[in-house]
Amino acid sequence: MQTQNHQSSTADELASGDISSAPLAANHSSSANTDTIKADIFNTADELKELELRLKFGEEIHQSIRHSIRLADQKAAIFLAGATALLTYLNTLGLTNKWITNPSSWGLIHVLSFTATLGLVIGCVFCAFTIMPRLDGTKKGIIFFNAIGEYGSASEYSEHMLTRKISQLCDAEYRHTYELSGVCRAKYNSIIYGFWFGIVGVFSAFALLAFK
Repeated sequence: MQTQNHQSSTADELASGDISSAPLAANHSSSANTDTIKADIFNTADELKELELRLKFGEEIHQSIRHSIRLADQKAAIFLAGATALLTYLNTLGLTNKWITNPSSWGLIHVLSFTATLGLVIGCVFCAFTIMPRLDGTKKGIIFFNAIGEYGSASEYSEHMLTRKISQLCDAEYRHTYELSGVCRAKYNSIIYGFWFGIVGVFSAFALLAFK
C-alpha cells in the first residue's frame, strides 16, 4: 500500500513538472547572462575599433596638413633665394637705385627700376613671413612641443599621458590638427601675396635688363 502511494506521489510530481522546471529555468538564466556578456564584449570591441579608425583618420589628416606646410616653406624658401639673388644682381649693376630721383623726371627705366625693386622686396618679405615659425596655439597640451614644455617635469607629462583615454587622445589630435590648419592657411595666404608681388618684380627686372 505504501509502495503504491509513493509511486502515485512520484507520478503526480512528474506530471506537474516540479522536477524538471527548476533546472530549465537555471539553464535559461545562464544562457541569458552569457548572451549579455557576449553582447557587451562585442559592443566594447566595436567601440575600440571605431576609436582606432578615428585616430588613424586624424593622423592621416594631420600628416597631410604637415606635408602642405612643408611644401609652402619649400616654395617660399626657393622664391626667397631667387628673388634675393636677382636683387643682388640688379644692385651690382646699379639698377636698384635708378628711381631715387624726383618722380616728375622719371622715365621708363626709372619706373621699371622702382617696380622691380619694390616687387622683389615685398615678395621677399612675404616669403620670409611664410617661413617664419608659428608658436601660437594651446598654452598647455600633449602634442605641440611648446605646449608640452608647459608641464613642470617629464614625469608630470608622462603621468598625464598615461591616464588619458583613447577618446581623449583622439580629441587632442583633432584639436591640434585644427590649429595646424590655421598655420597652413596663413602660410599659403602669405606665399600667394609674395608670389604676386614677386612676379611683378621679376618681369620688371627682366624688362629693366632689356632696356637699360
